[in-house]
Amino acid sequence: MEQVHIADNPTEAHLVKGILEQYGISCEIRGEALWSARGQLPLTLDTLPTIWIFDDNRYEEAMQLVEQFVNGTLSANTGSSWKCPECGEAVEGQFTDCWQCGTNRPAETQTYEFRSGVADEKVPLPLINPLVIEEYLKSTKVIDWHHPDILSKADELAADKENLTAVAQSRFEWVRDKIKHIDDYNIQTVACSATEVLRSGAGLCYAKSHLLAALLRANSIPAGFCYQRLRLEDDGQSFCLHGLNAVYLPEYGWYRIDPRGNKEGVNSQFTPPQEQLAFTIQIEGEANLPEIWPEPLGIIVEALRRYKIKDQLCNNLPDIQII
Repeated sequence: MEQVHIADNPTEAHLVKGILEQYGISCEIRGEALWSARGQLPLTLDTLPTIWIFDDNRYEEAMQLVEQFVNGTLSANTGSSWKCPECGEAVEGQFTDCWQCGTNRPAETQTYEFRSGVADEKVPLPLINPLVIEEYLKSTKVIDWHHPDILSKADELAADKENLTAVAQSRFEWVRDKIKHIDDYNIQTVACSATEVLRSGAGLCYAKSHLLAALLRANSIPAGFCYQRLRLEDDGQSFCLHGLNAVYLPEYGWYRIDPRGNKEGVNSQFTPPQEQLAFTIQIEGEANLPEIWPEPLGIIVEALRRYKIKDQLCNNLPDIQII
């Protein structure tokens, strides 16, 4: 066996492993379990995840692919919208499962391409572009995962978890179940940033998604923001945005999760690759917005900062027009 790459984090290790395997190069990751123990162990080359190939005869080929990944000349292309082969639903390119029926995206619609001046060689690969990974790992004023309180909670939730998917699930379920939805509990305090939500123990759907993204990013798991447009009243005349997350799982690609909090009639779960969100689209005017944003929408943050009382915020929930 030969070592071909030392990754900065487990997410990068799985991306490289996926690239090599798509080209038929069998490999394994070593040292991933030590990542969750960082803080107790010094972060050295011996404790970072490494990728090892089984066939020494393909070492040069593997190293070339790794070099292209590191240099950014090998990139994921999620492509344009694709049509679900089961229900016929049109699904945006960044999703790997149909949001209507849960069917997996056909492999031929997922490609990697070499960005060069010649014809592109394409092979199936449901991974995100390594050039934009960092956008979904950043610590910001709202997603302030560098804060010691966030890091402490992230380490606590990562204890004894075997892989990144298990780590992601533990964070999702903790935010869903332990952080109260302020409208369900009639809590008037409005939080916005991840640390504010953690300290208050409560938040609206948007705020809970901010905390979940921070906890995921604290363990180098790419996380973004998705939105649905949902009706406010049964008359179908009033709508608002509902906030949720997308997490990048090495085994499945992008996967949407909704940490809003369960109650009667609402049952959001972590069951990849099948989505089980809190709400489904039911009437005209409602919509799943297909984008995965690396940062919360500006109108969301503005509303959370402007309205400090829950009742005021709920009377002024942000909305966008569907064209």
